[in-house]
Amino acid sequence: VNDPSAPTTTIISVGLGDTFGLVRWNGARAGDGVQIDVVGAIFAQFDFNAPSKDLINADYTIGFPITFRTHGFSTRVRVYHQSSHLGDEFLLREAAIQRENLSFESIELLLSQEIHALRVYAGAERLFRREPDTVGASVFHGGAEFRSGHAGPVQMVAAVDMKTTELHDWSPAISGRIGLELVRSSSSGHPARLVTLMLE
Repeated sequence: VNDPSAPTTTIISVGLGDTFGLVRWNGARAGDGVQIDVVGAIFAQFDFNAPSKDLINADYTIGFPITFRTHGFSTRVRVYHQSSHLGDEFLLREAAIQRENLSFESIELLLSQEIHALRVYAGAERLFRREPDTVGASVFHGGAEFRSGHAGPVQMVAAVDMKTTELHDWSPAISGRIGLELVRSSSSGHPARLVTLMLE
């Protein structure tokens, strides 16, 4: 319910993460091959209006993706863990706020095909350990992105992404973005993205 008299606040979101390559087998063409990685990330939200800039929530993920690419077709199989934690100061605000342990492991399959400047992708995900067990177990994911080309250091990017989950009765969540990327060529022949400016 929207209550005009309810206090407002400013939320600051921070995300940090990286991918580390463990082992790679190169294909016949530059950029093709099979690679195993480890991926870790944290996504946090802070109440910027609180005196101590309270941590509201933090999500932690760690995963082990296996990727394969050949002639513009690529696939990723990923097993990962995610857990979510409410901040201590946030929990102490009101007795009515109850802590809920939320964590799961999941396996994800994603397929992608490049068609000149267009890339389309689709896949599915299955949660195989859930706490609580009321968290929906199935996710479907798809989308497309367009890049204007790799001829210069700046290229236009536009994309649309759709995700639908069992948890939300398969109601689709759709996002779109458009913007510019500053890129440079890498040894693999694929551009390395330096700066991305997006409207989402």
